Amino acid sequence: AARLLAVTPDLAIHAGDAVYESGEAENFDPRYFQPYASLVSRINVYNALGNHEMFTLHGQPYVDAFYLPSNNPEGTERYYSFDYGGVHFICLDTNQAIDPESAQRRWLESDLATMGGAWTVVFHHHSPYTTSWNHAYDSENTAIRMHLSPLYERYGVHLVVTGHSHCYERTYPVRGDEVVSRAEDPSYVDAQGPIYITTGGGGGGLYPRDATHPNNEFQSVYWQEF
Repeated sequence: AARLLAVTPDLAIHAGDAVYESGEAENFDPRYFQPYASLVSRINVYNALGNHEMFTLHGQPYVDAFYLPSNNPEGTERYYSFDYGGVHFICLDTNQAIDPESAQRRWLESDLATMGGAWTVVFHHHSPYTTSWNHAYDSENTAIRMHLSPLYERYGVHLVVTGHSHCYERTYPVRGDEVVSRAEDPSYVDAQGPIYITTGGGGGGLYPRDATHPNNEFQSVYWQEF
């Protein structure tokens, strides 16, 4: 919390699992609102729903604790979008259906279609590209690559921020599961694919990586807390 305050942010986005272990209603104060009181009293923090918050009443304490946008046909705060400083932000709930027939996926495509090239940042909990040993092969990762990444590429999403894996990873610009430009390539500054960031090291013990991946520009040094 002190580190976040020190950089004087205009806003913050959170990629989920704010309240361990199970998103219990009684733990939102001691594990979120009290430690981050100075931060949340000064800036808006936009949260995504993590899988651990789903363990209690399908995430209802999370919904009750936060006041988030609900600009979707279902009127839910579990996924939403907003604009800030010339950037369009989209928050998704990757704990629920994201296939082409789902309400969330249809809303996402409709929302992206209105952007017209504006800077666009998407954030959600699960990461489609991670090398951490216990989440690298999660079914959610495959579903995101299958159902969401093609939309990110089609509509020019610039950055996708995720959590879930307790590590830090950053890809090169990726399109169709392949790197489309690298840092030494002049096209990198106007990439034809989104960059994916996994940032899940905000509290729990960090995970060791299972392997390196050619899509990754940076992987942190992982360690396992026993």
